[in-house]
Amino acid sequence: DEHSRVKLSELPGDPLSTYINANYVNGYLTEYRAFIATQGPLANTIVDFYRMIWQERVPVIVMITRLYEKNKAKCERYIPDNQSAQYGPFQIQLKSITYRTDYEIRRLVIEFENEQREVEHYWYTAWPDQSCPDIVHPLIELVKNVEKSRADLSDLNKYSGPVVVHCRYMMLFFVLWSVV
Repeated sequence: DEHSRVKLSELPGDPLSTYINANYVNGYLTEYRAFIATQGPLANTIVDFYRMIWQERVPVIVMITRLYEKNKAKCERYIPDNQSAQYGPFQIQLKSITYRTDYEIRRLVIEFENEQREVEHYWYTAWPDQSCPDIVHPLIELVKNVEKSRADLSDLNKYSGPVVVHCRYMMLFFVLWSVV
């Protein structure tokens, strides 16, 4: 949908560089463009994914998918396993990681053109393969923690951008967000 799609800034000499498979989603009641719904980054779209994170001043990324389901790749690993990773002009540093029963929280520092921003990455790891969870409590906890992180990082970074959510099940996340 053209009116809701995220448009990246055009790179010099590349008019097609504005495209990313992502759309703004309004939140509950007055939250205009509270979220960006997108596909998980592929090997050839990781740099564009980080361009979007930077351009839109995203404080929190929510990943509710596995890297593989039924031996099929669903998402490329785009966060560092260890200390840091370089994706195009973006240096991504892993500052900390917290393990919860059903999800992981990573604090990332993204550096671009000598500016640094902190972003939290939530990875829900307990979603059953080709199914839905039996209990919803861990997802409700995740939603509450994402909202707290968004508020905390908005204060820290002095801005408030949309929360990025990527997965096949993102609509459930949006529904839970609106009722929690």
